[in-house]
Amino acid sequence: MLRRNATVVLLLIFLVSPSATFAQQPAPSPTMPAAPPQQSTTPAKDPNDPIERIKDEGMNRSQVMQTLSYLSDVIGPRLTASPGMKRSNEWTRDQLTKWGLQNAHLEAWGPFGRGWSLKRFSAQVSEPLSIPHRLSESMVAGNHWTAHRRGGLRRCKR
Repeated sequence: MLRRNATVVLLLIFLVSPSATFAQQPAPSPTMPAAPPQQSTTPAKDPNDPIERIKDEGMNRSQVMQTLSYLSDVIGPRLTASPGMKRSNEWTRDQLTKWGLQNAHLEAWGPFGRGWSLKRFSAQVSEPLSIPHRLSESMVAGNHWTAHRRGGLRRCKR
């Protein structure tokens, strides 16, 4: 009952408060003319303004989804010092050059160690429940090292 009363009171407050706000406006008196409507103080947008040009580029000519799709779906995982990282670095350099960036190049960086990529992996969970091969692979090896499979997951043959 208390909850219902509180809900009704809050609903009335929200319904009445906008009219109370408008009630605070002074009425124009016959001796003082009403103020003219205020003009918008926003200046006209300059088409050469760098901020406006960046907004226009992002909203009308963005290639972010194509770039993300190529890096994710075609090149794949890009872990440090892996062949995927090398391919993505070269592709990015070539894209930046194609888009007009001058002197796009790759730079060597500190010693990291050897990179590697997963070529083959196999795991079978048998206790307490049998888990399909693809599912067990992603649980054991981690999604970063597992390649995607066209057609989705398939049940292992027994």
